[in-house]
Amino acid sequence: MLLKNSLISMVSFFLVSNAMAHEGHEHADNNKKEEQKVGVDFLINLENSAYSSFEMSELKVKYQDELRTAAIQGVALYSLNKSDYGSFVIGGGIDNYMLHYKNIVKLNNYESNAILNMFSLSVKASGGYKFTPAKRLDVYALANVGYGVFNSADLTSVTLNSSNEQKNTLTIDNHISYGVNGIAAYKFNETFSMGLGLGATVHSMNISNKKDLGLDQTINYVDVNSSLNLIFSI
Repeated sequence: MLLKNSLISMVSFFLVSNAMAHEGHEHADNNKKEEQKVGVDFLINLENSAYSSFEMSELKVKYQDELRTAAIQGVALYSLNKSDYGSFVIGGGIDNYMLHYKNIVKLNNYESNAILNMFSLSVKASGGYKFTPAKRLDVYALANVGYGVFNSADLTSVTLNSSNEQKNTLTIDNHISYGVNGIAAYKFNETFSMGLGLGATVHSMNISNKKDLGLDQTINYVDVNSSLNLIFSI
């Protein structure tokens, strides 16, 4: 009986020691992986406007505006001063912003059904804090500022009760954007996360076509947007 109990005790001690050693190695491997990471997060953000205060007073005549905005962003964020609670992040990227605006307008003394399409490629700087409240959860609180380096827009109008169509190219200058956004992301593994975001961005720009439309207007408006976020960490 004594021999049997001794053998059972030895086997139990071996199994417990082996499990603790395995857990210790796994924890050490995870820490080693974290230490070996560069500390850069690459974010791909797919944004869609939930609300926008966009309005062109020189075009608007009547009826409710139809407006859609969307954006595809690529941002790289570098982590600084890491702690158990998270880290400061700083970086930048590019923003592909698209706007579609439709309304009844008055052009050359005729009311027309007009559609404004705009595209803007901006460079942007981002910074903020990355919180790590749980093992599988990252929360980003970011501030952003951008400047449009390539902008294009056109206004297509069809005179009401006729088929007379006119298409004019518009000039966009000094497109500046700035705002804040928050992202909550679930970590599937050490390199890939997916999350949802909510943000607000202020846009300021000048839209003009003096020759054909006599249009020259500075516009300031706010976009409130939701986003799907894909995050790759190295």
